[in-house]
Amino acid sequence: MKIANITVVAVAAIGGANSAAVVDDQAVTKKKSSSLSRSKILPSFPGETLLTTFSTIEDNNRRIQAATRKLESHITTNTAAALFPKSAKDGKAAIAKSSKEASTKSSNLFDTAPKSSKEVKSSKGGDGAAASCDAIQAKLDVCEAAANVPHWLFVQMADMCALIDNGDGTYSLESSKFHPDTEMFSDRPFQLEKTIPTDEAFAEFGKAFDNDPPNAALTIVDDDTSKDVVVSVFAEAYTKGDVYGYKLKQSASQESVMSLEDLMGGEDSVVFDHCSMFIDCVFDYGGT
Repeated sequence: MKIANITVVAVAAIGGANSAAVVDDQAVTKKKSSSLSRSKILPSFPGETLLTTFSTIEDNNRRIQAATRKLESHITTNTAAALFPKSAKDGKAAIAKSSKEASTKSSNLFDTAPKSSKEVKSSKGGDGAAASCDAIQAKLDVCEAAANVPHWLFVQMADMCALIDNGDGTYSLESSKFHPDTEMFSDRPFQLEKTIPTDEAFAEFGKAFDNDPPNAALTIVDDDTSKDVVVSVFAEAYTKGDVYGYKLKQSASQESVMSLEDLMGGEDSVVFDHCSMFIDCVFDYGGT
């Protein structure tokens, strides 16, 4: 009986050893298979390469953190709150605050409500600025009034008119046969015309032009032939009995085109069959 038991025990021991050996072999095989599968997915790196890679990543992280801190230091508290709100509620509050400030600045820029005298004095420029505005407004009122008043130009005609050299650089144009009426027409944009007596035009000449002599174009007809147009300043108007006359004086520019001296052809005085005068405009002529 003892021998049989020993045999059974030995056989059991041998079977257990073999079973353990089989289990160990299976574990080793599984470990090798797992290692092979991992090696197919992850490449093998030397130890130094891995350390260098990790070191580079850490350096980059430090640079990013430093740049972020520097950027944050340049952002004001209000801007930071608007850009990086802690919550959706904070973001809406920041946007509302910014919109309110912009609206307040805009209303200050375009505020046209009248200010009190105290506010005007305290503002930049004070009384000086207000006086300057009043002066500008006064000039604008004058310009507006002038724009609504016509400027008048005059046309006169005379038969048997004489041109006389006065010997002092001036000339006289005289005639006893001026047409009795002087025609007036308005400058643009008005389209007006009226007639005044020629004797009135001569009597009111100085007052009408306010001692600022007008320019005039003089056309001459002699022997049924039209002469050149001569432009001159009508420096003065006068009457001598039934003779009406103008004192003429040319500017350098006017003389360079056609001079009165050339028109006279070297004579002290010449008489033409007919002459017409087109006289520069006058502001708001007060004649009848």
